Amino acid sequence: MLAPHVVATADVIAQIHADHPDHPRPQIIDRFGSRIGVETRRFVAPLKEVARQGELADRNAAAYGHVREMGVRAARQALADHHIAAAEIDAVVTSHSTGLSIPGLDVHLVEDLGLSPRVARVPMTQLGCAGGAQALVQASRLIAAGRRRVLVVISETLSTVYQGADSGVNALIYKLLFSDSAAACLVTDEPLGPGPGLVVEDTFEYWLPASTRAYYLRVEADGYHFDSTKAAVDAVTDVMPEMVAWTPDPEFGIVHPGGPAILDNVVKGLDVADDFVRHSRATLSELGNGGGVAIFDVMRRTLEDPAHPADGTKGVIAAFGPGFVTAALRVRWRD
Repeated sequence: MLAPHVVATADVIAQIHADHPDHPRPQIIDRFGSRIGVETRRFVAPLKEVARQGELADRNAAAYGHVREMGVRAARQALADHHIAAAEIDAVVTSHSTGLSIPGLDVHLVEDLGLSPRVARVPMTQLGCAGGAQALVQASRLIAAGRRRVLVVISETLSTVYQGADSGVNALIYKLLFSDSAAACLVTDEPLGPGPGLVVEDTFEYWLPASTRAYYLRVEADGYHFDSTKAAVDAVTDVMPEMVAWTPDPEFGIVHPGGPAILDNVVKGLDVADDFVRHSRATLSELGNGGGVAIFDVMRRTLEDPAHPADGTKGVIAAFGPGFVTAALRVRWRD
C-alpha cells in the first residue's frame, strides 16, 4: 500500500538546498543524492509539508494516524486477494517503528478489521528495517506451533524522521533514503491457491555483538531522528559468515534494500552475482527504503518475475536493522 505523494530525489535535494542556503559543504548534498540509489520515494504528505518543523507530539500523532490507515488498507487487500474472512485469521503479527501508540497497530487491526477478540497478537515496534523479515520469522513460528493462518502487517511513515532544520550527514542520508508505505501478507500451513509461493524451511536471528550504537533512533523535542555510523554498513559484512554457515549457497535472494552499500556487502559476503539483489535495487530506486515494509515489495517483484526460479530452488529472505540485528528465512520456491 503506497503513500500517495511521489517525490523525486531531485526535489528532495532542491528542498535541502533551500532549507540550508548557508550549508558549509553544499556539494555533499548533491553527492549523497547521486549515490543513494533512490530515484523516487513515496510520502504521506507533500514534500514541503514533510520538511516543515513541528513538535514531537503533533508529528507522532500524525505519523501513527497514517500507520494505522495504511496498515488497515493493506490488510484488507491481503484478505480480499485470498478470499479470507477476518474471522479465519488465527494470529496477527505487526511491526511499525514510527508513530508510538498504546494500544498499537495490532489492537487497532483487531478492531478495524473485525478479527476475533481471541486472535493471537505479536506486536513489534522497535525493529526498523528488520521488521518485515522478523515478522515473517514470528509468523512461521506461530504456524509451527499450530496456527493455520497468520496475518502479517507492516506499516511505516518514515517521513516523520525528515528533520528540515537538521543539516548533519545522518539527516541528509535519511531525508534522501526513507519513504512511507504499508504491506500485508498471509503465512499459512498450506498453499492458499495456485501460482508461485515460498515454503519456509528455517529461520535465523542474529545480534552482532557490540553493535547497539551502529544504527539507532533518537527522540528529541522536535521528533524522531535516526542516527548511524559507518559501522552500520560494515556490520553487514561482519554478519555474513554467520549467515553463510546457516544457509550456504542460496540460489535467489529477497534482501531488504537498506542502501546501495548494504546490498553491495550482501553480494560480496554471500559470494553471489549482483543479479541476486536486482529486485532489491529496483525497489530501492523506485520506492526508497520503506523500513520493514520494503522486503515485501522485493518479494512481490520476485514472485511476479517471469524469469522466476525453478520449482524447489532454495533462497533466502534477509533484512538488517537497528541493534545491529539480522532476521532471515531459508525458503524454497514452490510453483
